[in-house]
Amino acid sequence: MATVRALQGPHNGTSMSSPVPPPLPLSASAGRSPSVEQLKRDVLPALFAGRIDIGRYGPAALAGASAEPAWQDGSATALAKALAELVSRLAEHDPNALLQRGSWWERFTGADIEQRLRRRIAMGSNGDVLAEIERQAAAVRTSVDRLQVQLDEHDVLGAQLQVYIDAGLQFLQELPPAAHGGDDPLLLDRPVERLQRRVASLTALLASHAMSRMQVQLARSNAIDLLDRYSETVQILLPIWRQTIQALHNADNASAQMIANAAQAQKQLMQALQQVLRVQAVAA
Repeated sequence: MATVRALQGPHNGTSMSSPVPPPLPLSASAGRSPSVEQLKRDVLPALFAGRIDIGRYGPAALAGASAEPAWQDGSATALAKALAELVSRLAEHDPNALLQRGSWWERFTGADIEQRLRRRIAMGSNGDVLAEIERQAAAVRTSVDRLQVQLDEHDVLGAQLQVYIDAGLQFLQELPPAAHGGDDPLLLDRPVERLQRRVASLTALLASHAMSRMQVQLARSNAIDLLDRYSETVQILLPIWRQTIQALHNADNASAQMIANAAQAQKQLMQALQQVLRVQAVAA
């Protein structure tokens, strides 16, 4: 049995703690992760033979895994900030203000016409914030793809951790009683206890890994929901608002109906944007 041979050491009588540990078959053939049986047959006996490498037991991907995965890149917050800026600008420029009549002096000097023109220009001067909104929405879409990649990596590493944990537990259960060393105080090298600690650490890591995956999943779901609500607003309400504002720009003397239509479109757009911001605030 491979387990017993590993615990007994080499047959030539040399020490079990050889200064030159045998190579560890940590990488499975054909690029596949090792199975429980492969770990019990090849990896764990080699670890016990070398002793010093018991602390290396675990998936090779652990070496490059981040303890704090960057599952938030700030793109959703940046999009919400740009949308809030648009809401602020819309609130400052109410189309109904175009219906306000200036004083007799303003009408006499033409200042009322100049003021109405400035208001119409201000209502259409949101190109910069609209461009920023589009840029941040594209960043959120990229973030969704990146979060999906993180989820896939979490699933792969989580499955590998479970295999190593199962193999370690089974290997420990199959060890003969003599392998535990009893209560001998002079036995300083206790590979069984070290492997038990290592398996316990991998188990704790798997639990933490599951919590991290939930955070990534939640971040991705929130980003998708934000994009859905943003798309509904951009594809329906924003074009309507732009058309009514453009009509005001092109009209020399905007009628009360045109102004009312623009005010209604702007009100609906602001309500939709504020709803998006409320949802994002709850998600954050």
